[in-house]
Amino acid sequence: MDNSHVSEVGSGLSVDYCADLSSGLSVVDPSRNCYADNSNLLAYVSNGLSVSSTFNEPVGIDTVVSVEGFTTVYVADGLNHCIRKVTSDGLSEVVAGTCGTSGVASGAKEDARFDYPAGLVLVNNDFYVADRNNHCIKKVNMDGSVIEFAGLCGNEGVEDGTGTLARFNNPTGVEIVNGMLYVADKGNHCIRSVDLGSGAVVTIAGKCGESGDVVGVIGSDARFDSPTDLAFNALENEVYITDNANNKIKRLEFAGMGVVTYAGSGGSVPGAGFTLPYALTFDVVSNSLYIADT
Repeated sequence: MDNSHVSEVGSGLSVDYCADLSSGLSVVDPSRNCYADNSNLLAYVSNGLSVSSTFNEPVGIDTVVSVEGFTTVYVADGLNHCIRKVTSDGLSEVVAGTCGTSGVASGAKEDARFDYPAGLVLVNNDFYVADRNNHCIKKVNMDGSVIEFAGLCGNEGVEDGTGTLARFNNPTGVEIVNGMLYVADKGNHCIRSVDLGSGAVVTIAGKCGESGDVVGVIGSDARFDSPTDLAFNALENEVYITDNANNKIKRLEFAGMGVVTYAGSGGSVPGAGFTLPYALTFDVVSNSLYIADT
């Protein structure tokens, strides 16, 4: 069941979302909410219990809900350069990295460093984190140990390749799409896929290193301008993308790999307009797309 969604909090810059929940949950209460914004207050409501904790630009969120209905929120705490979790009793603890200290190193929980971790997603008890300013994807085990998974941390570029032979430029959003890790490679203006087994990186849409606004085409003929996030609609086998600097939501259709404008100027949603949309998630229960319009 997926009962997560985006909501804007206060007057701050709303910057993220709650990612999809496990399909095997027995919880049916749709009132569970998660929020993140640059007022640095993250809050959620789980079974009527309100919890809050201070952060420094939390950018990525994923949630896990037990069969008893207790929520654990995992947070990429951007300007604190660490991964944290908040449990239903309101306790916050560091999962990986040292909050307040940036760096590039992989290693054990306390030795690992991030530089503005952005999107994160949980897969089989491992987190995949877009370590934005280090230009790489890191893999975080539940014990907090961190390894470089794709891209060479500390080195930006446009190359496809396997593992550390690939290059990214400020990767921001991550999503699981048909068993692959998809990455919104913001600084390269393109969408990449990463094989979770081999770490092989392939450009799926857009031409890395070239910005623009081109739709109605497939693959490398499409253009984006600073894509920041992705959401997978498994019902239609489509990926929605926040094309941030173009102020649009675009859709990647796997039938022919076509890219079209879904919402915003020229889109199929009447009257929809955005200003620097940053994050989004798709709720399969309501068949709705939720967007953080910053």
